[in-house]
Amino acid sequence: MKKVIGAVVAGTLVAGMASADISFVLKNRVRPSVYTMSQTYANDGATTSKLWDFSYSSHNDILGVYAKGENCGADVEIALANGTSSYTGFEATSDGSSQSISMDGLYDGWMTFGKLKVSFGRFDSRFINRYNKTSVEGGLADSHYAKYGVSSAINRQQDIAANRTFLYDFNNATAIGGAKQPALIFDYTINADAAKVLLKGGFIATNFKGFTDDPADYTIKTNVKKGVSTQTAIYKDNKNYQGAGYVGEIDVTTDAANLQAILKVPTQHTLGFGLYADVKAVQNLNLAFGFTYGQSSEYDKVRATTGYSYTNGTNTPDTTITLGKGKEAKATAFAFDARAFYQINDPMKVGLVAKYSSLKVDGQNDDKAETALDLIGTFQYAVSDTLAAQFDAGLYLEDLDDADKAKNAEDYIMIRPAVKISASKNAAITAGLEYSMSINDKDAKDNNSADATKMTFAIPIVCRVAL
Repeated sequence: MKKVIGAVVAGTLVAGMASADISFVLKNRVRPSVYTMSQTYANDGATTSKLWDFSYSSHNDILGVYAKGENCGADVEIALANGTSSYTGFEATSDGSSQSISMDGLYDGWMTFGKLKVSFGRFDSRFINRYNKTSVEGGLADSHYAKYGVSSAINRQQDIAANRTFLYDFNNATAIGGAKQPALIFDYTINADAAKVLLKGGFIATNFKGFTDDPADYTIKTNVKKGVSTQTAIYKDNKNYQGAGYVGEIDVTTDAANLQAILKVPTQHTLGFGLYADVKAVQNLNLAFGFTYGQSSEYDKVRATTGYSYTNGTNTPDTTITLGKGKEAKATAFAFDARAFYQINDPMKVGLVAKYSSLKVDGQNDDKAETALDLIGTFQYAVSDTLAAQFDAGLYLEDLDDADKAKNAEDYIMIRPAVKISASKNAAITAGLEYSMSINDKDAKDNNSADATKMTFAIPIVCRVAL
């Protein structure tokens, strides 16, 4: 009987695959640096350098399988990441020359019922063009600034790694802080004479548990080991539990522009909204604008720093544990994004990317808000089908407000010339130079600050193959 059932299942799978459109993709990209050097203000400008620095940038392989039928489909992309990767999820953090490898993947399935589409899985869901595809690999305009949303001042204030908060990459409906989360999304398309309207909404996994100051909301767990008692206050799972956030979105497509309005409520104490536009009114000129706003609370800071439990270390079993909230107060933040790319002629293009960010903690005066302004200019020239050149320059005013009245090398400039040599459409090598220098270093210099960087220099190489 088992053999019969197995044969039926196998036959069904083969028949299903035969009726589906199936494709495979394999991508390999390695981005080491031939040489890196950095100089701090400590010890009269101590300098460190490294040859063949594989931890300088990301290096990963991607295997993708895509299948679709008439009214449904599924796909999966698996990234084998070695070293610091641009992908989110579970990643290796070791030097790229080691054998430490971890897997990160995007996957989703979808089905359609007329104009209604249901998608589920872990996938990207963007609408507005970011114009982050440049002539060479790894340009400055293709950095985290290519993601709409807050990615500057708020991260210095709250010490969030990798320039990611819940407002980062905000116009991506299925991402929270740049990380694609398991999501269930419904979208419905309305076709009108003057525009096409896409209504989108659904749920994004957050696995969030709220926190309170009430000791009744906690269970005290006592662990005795070798005569020493340790007590931990564990938040009860059955109160204020939220396993998913919410997202709602309206997208409009017209001849003159694409428009997007999006609202996210990732947790019960956090919300944000964004307005974005991609203007198509001028020939050879691409314009895009964005505004992102959000509020986060002390509860989310507790979640980010201490997980779901409090501990006060070693105590006697009858010691009272004092519970409290996180150190950060409720904060509001916003960002303006703007970018313009102009095609001068077939081989030549220029572009400008700008981002202004601001964060203010509740109760502070307006002059205490953390603000930043980042400007990136790019010039791209396709010499031939096999050779392209690009020059990028960036001005990063990460301490625009100077609220602390200190000059600790937060503001800097960066330049990056690079060339790309293509063996074919799917195989290329990019080589460049990267140089950055601080422009507000008085206090860092006077204090011999080891944390402040005076100058960096690198020679990055990107090798990319796609099959």
